[in-house]
Amino acid sequence: MQDIDTRYGAFRIPTAEDDLIGRFLAHYGEWAWDEVSFVASIVPENARILDIGACFGTFGLGISLLRKISHVCFVDANPAVIPFLTHNVASNARIPHTIKENLIGRAGMKVAAAHGDPGNIGATSFTPDASVQTSQPTVPAIKELSDLWQEEGPFDLIKIDAEGMELSILDSHARLLSQGQVTLWLECNEDAQSLALCERLLSWGLEVFYFAFPSHNPENFRHAATPIFPFAFEAGLLAAPRFQPVLDEKLRAHNCILRTISSVADLREALWETPRWGMPEWEGKDVPAVAARAGHYMRGEDFETFLAPGWHNGELIGDRITALERSARDALREAHEQNTIQQQALNDFSARYQDLTDSFVHEQTAHAAAQAHNQELVDALAHRAGALTAAQAHNQKLVDALAHRARALTAAEAQIQRLERELAATTAHMLDPIAEAGKYLESTIRDDLRDKELQLDQMQSLVDYHSGQTIVLQDVHQQLQNRIRDIEISTIWRVTSPMRQIAEKHPTIQKLARAGRRVAASIRNKYFKN
Repeated sequence: MQDIDTRYGAFRIPTAEDDLIGRFLAHYGEWAWDEVSFVASIVPENARILDIGACFGTFGLGISLLRKISHVCFVDANPAVIPFLTHNVASNARIPHTIKENLIGRAGMKVAAAHGDPGNIGATSFTPDASVQTSQPTVPAIKELSDLWQEEGPFDLIKIDAEGMELSILDSHARLLSQGQVTLWLECNEDAQSLALCERLLSWGLEVFYFAFPSHNPENFRHAATPIFPFAFEAGLLAAPRFQPVLDEKLRAHNCILRTISSVADLREALWETPRWGMPEWEGKDVPAVAARAGHYMRGEDFETFLAPGWHNGELIGDRITALERSARDALREAHEQNTIQQQALNDFSARYQDLTDSFVHEQTAHAAAQAHNQELVDALAHRAGALTAAQAHNQKLVDALAHRARALTAAEAQIQRLERELAATTAHMLDPIAEAGKYLESTIRDDLRDKELQLDQMQSLVDYHSGQTIVLQDVHQQLQNRIRDIEISTIWRVTSPMRQIAEKHPTIQKLARAGRRVAASIRNKYFKN
């Protein structure tokens, strides 16, 4: 922030290097003075003025310096400029005034938080724009022009510089403004919004004028001769003026432009023929000189090399652009062809890559299947090894069972021998009493013979009983012999064949087997022959 002396009085502005309007005020001591001079020429005495987009207050304060004004209402929605506006108006205004921090427009319209060029505080906008970042976190409330009119009006002149919201502001009080009783001064930039604004004014049947002025006033407050932006013009639309607008001698000397606008096409042509940029060396030259310098510039020529040895006329920028465009098209076509070839190669490569990928996936699948099969074989071998171990254990059990059977046969043989001894003893015991009975019969009386015969019958019954026992033992022997034969032809005997083969490789097992066979053979030969 800095305080400077200006045409309007002591002014407070942002640092000049940080803001465009501040830079102009510091350099020239004024801002858009030709604009103020032109508008003041059509404002009636004691007019009431509404300045929407007042910024630092230069327009309203400037009008009050040239015309007798009864009231100025300064309005701005940008909170960043309100402190400067308030200070400048309070310090320099010699007329009744009010300051409003309001966003003026049609109720319900879409607005955004304040955004714009950081180096131009006067270009702050509230129109939605997704491509920019907002400088304020909140969106201000909208006040319609009709409501402001009720609070501060009526007005003879309404100036609107609202960065794209001009049409919305007019629509918010169109019933009154369309009657042509209020003079309008509206910013007019090179954009489609200006054409839409012109169309609306003409549709109301208003008289419309186009006024453009250079940003550099040769008779500026500080008499600065060097323009900040050579040939940079600002412009506006004047609608429903109270007096016929004309360019005075001073404005004509400054090369200001005034044209009557009867159609949107007229405005489009006027904007086309308004300078917006130029070279510094063109400043102050007459039209032929400017045209000559512009022609040299368009051919890429400069005065330092003009007519020097080897100099020749340059090619027009338009021709060079055409040649460059042609070359670019050729290059683009060639690049497109190359791209087509490369795309085909890429497609071939992609197809080959896909084939390799599919092959790799197939090989991975096959590898996984092989691994799974190998695992199955390993598991099968482990199962076979377990089965073999179980078979060996079972064979050992059979060997143990054979040994047990051999021991059982030995025990049976001993039991049979014992039974034979008991039978012989029983027989001897039975025969001795019979002999004794015979002797007794011979020595006893014949009368007792019947009783002795009865005793003999009893003894015979006992003999028959022991004979039956002998037959039972013989049956047991026969069953044992049949069991041994069944074992020899049984599945177990065949299953144990591998064991016998194993036994052939182990002498100890062979000895045990031969011993078992001998025992079995002796038992069979001794007790089970027919």
